[in-house]
Amino acid sequence: MNGLQPLILFTKTPVSESGRTAYEIRNKAAFAAIRDDGSVVTWGDPKTGGDSSKVIDQLDADVAQIFATRKAFAALKTDGSVITWGDRRQGGNSENVKPLLKGGVVNIFSTGTAFAALKDDKTLVVWGDPERGGTFGEVSQENINNIESVVSTFTEIDNMSETFAALRSDGSVITWGNRSVRDDSDLELVERLNNVSQIIANHQAFAFLLGDGRVKVIGNKTSGGELGRVSYSDEVEDDTKVTFDRVFPNGDISLEPGQELYNDSKRLKKGIEKIVPSYKAFAALKKNGSVVTWGRYYQGGDSRAVRDQISGDVVDLFSCWTGFAALKRDGSVVSWGGWREDPDILPAEVTSELSSGVVSIYSTGQSMAALKSDGSVVTWGKEITGGDSSNVSSQLSSGVVEIFSNNSAFAALKDDGSVVAWGAPAKGGDSSSVETSLQSNVVHVFSSGTSFAALKDNGSIVSWGENADRFVSHDASQLESGIVSVSTPFFDDKTQANLGNKIVSLIDVRLNQVNSAAKNVWLFGYGNPDAFGDRRNNALTGNDGNNRLLGKNGDDVLNGRRGDDHLNGGKGVDLLTGGKGSDVFRPSRGLDRVLDFQVGIDRVHVDSIDDTQFRKIGDGLLVIDGSRRLLLEGVDLEMSEVSAVDLIDNI
Repeated sequence: MNGLQPLILFTKTPVSESGRTAYEIRNKAAFAAIRDDGSVVTWGDPKTGGDSSKVIDQLDADVAQIFATRKAFAALKTDGSVITWGDRRQGGNSENVKPLLKGGVVNIFSTGTAFAALKDDKTLVVWGDPERGGTFGEVSQENINNIESVVSTFTEIDNMSETFAALRSDGSVITWGNRSVRDDSDLELVERLNNVSQIIANHQAFAFLLGDGRVKVIGNKTSGGELGRVSYSDEVEDDTKVTFDRVFPNGDISLEPGQELYNDSKRLKKGIEKIVPSYKAFAALKKNGSVVTWGRYYQGGDSRAVRDQISGDVVDLFSCWTGFAALKRDGSVVSWGGWREDPDILPAEVTSELSSGVVSIYSTGQSMAALKSDGSVVTWGKEITGGDSSNVSSQLSSGVVEIFSNNSAFAALKDDGSVVAWGAPAKGGDSSSVETSLQSNVVHVFSSGTSFAALKDNGSIVSWGENADRFVSHDASQLESGIVSVSTPFFDDKTQANLGNKIVSLIDVRLNQVNSAAKNVWLFGYGNPDAFGDRRNNALTGNDGNNRLLGKNGDDVLNGRRGDDHLNGGKGVDLLTGGKGSDVFRPSRGLDRVLDFQVGIDRVHVDSIDDTQFRKIGDGLLVIDGSRRLLLEGVDLEMSEVSAVDLIDNI
């Protein structure tokens, strides 16, 4: 990576590429925090890793990152060794492979019940549930080499069907774990795979994105393991017909048992740019901005009710367990799937609120939350898991800069450092017990499956939700200062995470220098790192510092968040959001749009004030700097009111 390669990489889990989601493999009911001296503090359910007393002497220093299954933790130390604790069967006991974990480990991956450690010689070491990834099964040891990354299927239920898939440096793939995800024909396909650039997983299937834009799949055929198939067979009785009148607005359609209505596999033969999973379906974004879906119909596999709306201009895809959402270039949202136990498109009550201004989408298991450029939040989906935010609507009307989630609740971080929570009360949706502590100075929020932990700027932790106040091997006073990170599969302050299509970093990132499929950047931490795109359509997101974001070629989406940022879309048609702070925007040779320009606070960087021209376009103001253009949306000034002094910065 030309000087940007971190010491420690991060687990690549099946996440929706943007936004916090329920797909992150997190501990069910416990937390593990890293202190500034490299020691570890744990709390929560002792059976799932909240009690680390048996290994406490091995966690007193030099811990770089902590990974999780649902009931166990694995700590990666700076010397490349690994320490485990928690449920013995689900990865807490690594005695059988202990000699292989004494050094050389650079990354750890997980299913809900097993770990896979990548070593510096590109081999893997696995442990945990032997039937769900803890052993290699039929995979021969000589094939476990040249491993670049690992992805796993996921589940939140006890009847687990969890499987690993590893991408090798030559573009080939190996899989191991629960056989219910694969059959003999799947194994034959895997053996023939090459030129794979990315692996995406849902509960029971894998999708392989090839370098030429094609897609191959394996796994349960009703869950996306067959291209183009929309599954209805598991919804009908053997001797009956069933009518799906809510799926198809043009009339009722009766199905015979197991009948397929259509197959869209031809649209998956080329041009695929990104794939995201729901629990048992997939959605693929094509280079032309259209979307193709397949898998379980009521979990988003059938998108025909919104086909016209997703036939073009889609710039990003998001998902929860039960559906999908498409973000369009104009900032509007199209959503489909089954949050109410049967298929439903975007609820009418929020449609108007999502017609413009959306910059990102986040999810719990069955709900979604959209963050808009004005700092407001719109929610939909299953009410109890965060789809209903009416009780905190006044607090979510402005000022939100980031949203976090667990399986059943959301937590929104605001620009004043406060936190607002909603969703299932016992799972973190009710933060009233710590309300006073969440009113200011929060810099980040972490989550287990059923609770949240807020990191404050003084290094203290505030946690709430299920088992959040249980301390076993540590005193609660150890969380009053010195905390730098909490176990999360997503990222850590100290290093840079490469998550397939996204890089999360504390340091400068230049995508044209990164030997990776990643094309999006999310900056995190307390410094002032910069992000530079490449020839592709990039999404660059700043942190709380003063960032430089340069999209370069392609149609890019730039979001400065907090801080005094400099945003330049470069070539292409770009969307720019400065966020909180005094931001500077640079016109480019494409018609870029600024979604949140604040007159008197934000500035436009031009080459010459004297040569700059202004033109009113609808409710916006077009800035013309020679051959460069920039549209300031929402700046509804009369031309007599336009002053270069108020708008221009020619630094």
